[in-house]
Amino acid sequence: MKQKRGRLALFLAFLMAAVFCLGALTAGAAQETAWETPMEGTCGEGRTWSFDEGSGTLTISGTGDLKDYNLMDLKYWSGLWGKITSVVIGDGITGIGNRAFADCGSMTSVALPDSVTKIEYGAFDGCYSLPEVKIPDSVTSIGSYAFADCSGLTGVTLPGNVMLIEYDAFAGCSSLPKVEIPASVTKIEGGVFRGCSSLSSVSFKGGAPEISWDRGSGLSPMWPFSGVTADVYYVKDASWTAETMVDYGGKLNWVNRLQIISADADRGAAGMVHAIGSGEDAVIVCSGELEDFVNVAIDGKVLDPAYYRAEKGSTVLTVLAAFLDTLSVGDHTVTLNYTYGSADVVLTVTDKKAAPEKPTEPAKPAEPQKTPNQTDVRKSPQTGERTEGTAWPFILVCACAGGAVLLRWKKRSA
Repeated sequence: MKQKRGRLALFLAFLMAAVFCLGALTAGAAQETAWETPMEGTCGEGRTWSFDEGSGTLTISGTGDLKDYNLMDLKYWSGLWGKITSVVIGDGITGIGNRAFADCGSMTSVALPDSVTKIEYGAFDGCYSLPEVKIPDSVTSIGSYAFADCSGLTGVTLPGNVMLIEYDAFAGCSSLPKVEIPASVTKIEGGVFRGCSSLSSVSFKGGAPEISWDRGSGLSPMWPFSGVTADVYYVKDASWTAETMVDYGGKLNWVNRLQIISADADRGAAGMVHAIGSGEDAVIVCSGELEDFVNVAIDGKVLDPAYYRAEKGSTVLTVLAAFLDTLSVGDHTVTLNYTYGSADVVLTVTDKKAAPEKPTEPAKPAEPQKTPNQTDVRKSPQTGERTEGTAWPFILVCACAGGAVLLRWKKRSA
């Protein structure tokens, strides 16, 4: 019995020693890890990073692409994931590598420079606190899972030069309410907006992009808008067919997006000019179908149908000059209202050009003034001027009188 108790006591002592050693090792490892967490370093040749713990800002500088990260390696800023609240990427960085900022759950802002041309696989995957992101126009491709599961994302600006959006790029962005697809996009892959449950408005600015259901190796094909219920606005052209629309998946309500095609003035679709009294009507062509046309308003006031005509093609609206002449000089907003939306165009009213005045006859040149020595001018002689005309008799009289006086003075002297 005593032998059994001794063995039990020995076992318990051994167990306590093991627990103590394990705790010491764990504490030591934790201290070592905390001590080894760097606050700055390099992230590829010619690229550096630094972290400001006070502000939670991670700053990246240099030139070139950020190196890809995979699950077998630690990130350069490993250990800081939960502390990073903002990321500032300096001009010169050209690519955001695979999973560069994935799982930075405290990130609330990111500044991408115009030098970035690509955002790779899972670059911001799982950044669920990120509310919005503006992708610069320099970016031409957005990789798969680039912003997947950014559940707090409520606004995203896609660049005007992006051509490819890869599979599941925005999958799981459950707070995203709307998105605009630039006309530059030529290809969209499967599951791009999969599970975006708040997405209610999608606008395609150009023709229908090519669709690929591919979602990578081992993943089942999926529609780009799988699980999405939204209104989708588009401009009619040959690329938008009923079959194409079905291929996007989801519960999508396709709506012909309104667009002013042309206006009858110098500024084209941006606006038109009417000169008061010119007698010219204003003609506006809109992409909306005539059967969906409701009315036209100028500066928010619905116009009496007697002052305009609406005809097919898609909608050709003619506003009569008789009404336009009643508008004040300046800019006015013309709004074409349809059952599902409206389109605006600016109308500038100017004064009627004044008729050119008849040219007046040139004034006859004034006759030259006569100089003082002309015979029809009579005036007293001035100092230094010659005496002419009636002055000579007076001189002769004076000379005769002087001669007589001189003669008498000689006789007396004799």
